[in-house]
Amino acid sequence: MSVFGEFYRGTAIVDRDLSVAGKELVGLWPKEYPEAPLLDLPLGETGPPVSLWEILRRRRSRRDWISEEVRLGEFSALLHHAAGVTGHMSTYGYSEYPLRAFPSAGGLQSTEIYVTFGPRAVQGLDGGVFHYRPVGHKLERLGESTDGAEIYRSLLIRQPWLSKTEPIVVVLTVAYGRLARKYGHAAGRLAAMEVGWVGQNIYLVAEALGLSVCAINGADDRTVANVLGISIDEDEEYPMLVMGVGLGRTRKRTTEHELGGNGGRVSRPAADPTPGPPPEPRSGSSDPSTRTPSAETPDRARRSSDPPPATESPPGTDGCSYSSSGLIPRSGVSTKSGQFRPTIREARRVRNAHGSLSSA
Repeated sequence: MSVFGEFYRGTAIVDRDLSVAGKELVGLWPKEYPEAPLLDLPLGETGPPVSLWEILRRRRSRRDWISEEVRLGEFSALLHHAAGVTGHMSTYGYSEYPLRAFPSAGGLQSTEIYVTFGPRAVQGLDGGVFHYRPVGHKLERLGESTDGAEIYRSLLIRQPWLSKTEPIVVVLTVAYGRLARKYGHAAGRLAAMEVGWVGQNIYLVAEALGLSVCAINGADDRTVANVLGISIDEDEEYPMLVMGVGLGRTRKRTTEHELGGNGGRVSRPAADPTPGPPPEPRSGSSDPSTRTPSAETPDRARRSSDPPPATESPPGTDGCSYSSSGLIPRSGVSTKSGQFRPTIREARRVRNAHGSLSSA
């Protein structure tokens, strides 16, 4: 039997795993290091809406990092929108138990996030090894950048291409004991699922921010565990996924995501100086001749709730979007900020014309 076959059978969910009777559900609060120095991260407001369809289409694994600082606002937004606290509920004996940006079995949030980077990787931050504390949106300093360099060197053994640059290293671990107390042997399968969800969140948020990200295989587990101060022999927490994040030479920050300055807050673009068409008069008359005809896009009639059609293409787009096969004329709706929002028909047309786009 293969290793995966053994894992699959060993983590099967059975009725006895789903019963919490007699189980001590402790340690469910997201992990914290009470003695660690804290660094507050700016919790900026979100920028203008970005089309989810466009982010999904553009998402790629990119490792073309350059030696330029990631702005503090970008770094903060990446952690918050990928894995931060998005709400609260009363459960597990807590009046305000945090809810996170990713799904998890039983809402137990078994994935912990650690980051390590050098002194010139994130604007305004000294390098070091940090744990992300989602409650309060803070970083807990666990070590110096020289400690984190051990993880980087262990990656170089199997991934020599990393010698060209040194990205921010994100390590996702699994607090296995937190899940096992409720789900027994099934916790292994559930933990692997959750790490994948958090990793995909990081990919999508980084894409929206104009950052390059790539999952990296080959780190030595014991080296990573030693740097993070966890023990893989106690069956409580395991390093599962290592990712590199940074600015890429082929990426371009957009004006919608100017997160630097102003305490890391997101800068919104100036209001569109070009007024839209006058609103349609509302009348109780059913006579079509008394109504003002609504403007139409190539795909559909514009509803009164839709933004006015753009009079010109956003700068640098020439009215086209990019696919793996080249330029595609845009036929969606443009918002006041100039952000393209494709229609469902547009998305289907791209899919039918170009097939399923390869993903790395």
